[in-house]
Amino acid sequence: MSDTRHQYLFTKRLQQGSQQLDELLSALRSDPHHISLELLDELASAIGELTLLLSEQSTLHHQQAQAQRLIEHSESLRHDIRAQAIAHEQITVALDALCAEVRQWLRANKQAA
Repeated sequence: MSDTRHQYLFTKRLQQGSQQLDELLSALRSDPHHISLELLDELASAIGELTLLLSEQSTLHHQQAQAQRLIEHSESLRHDIRAQAIAHEQITVALDALCAEVRQWLRANKQAA
């Protein structure tokens, strides 16, 4: 697959993942004091998918340092959510930060393209 095509598909998948995180974040904000285990599992799963996507890309892309930071952030947050080792109030803050990092990655990739 050509680099341009691969970059396009990666950016599209990353945008979809970012949108999914935004939707889950909205669900989280709708009732921050009662977060269901199902929502926590969906969050952890979405973050896991993002981590996998970034892991695949980091071996092919020149922005490996930024990808590695996102991977570490995603893995840490996913672990904390699955282990319920993070306060519910902190999940929103952590997801906001992760979504901001993803949007920054998307902007950087669009500028590089």
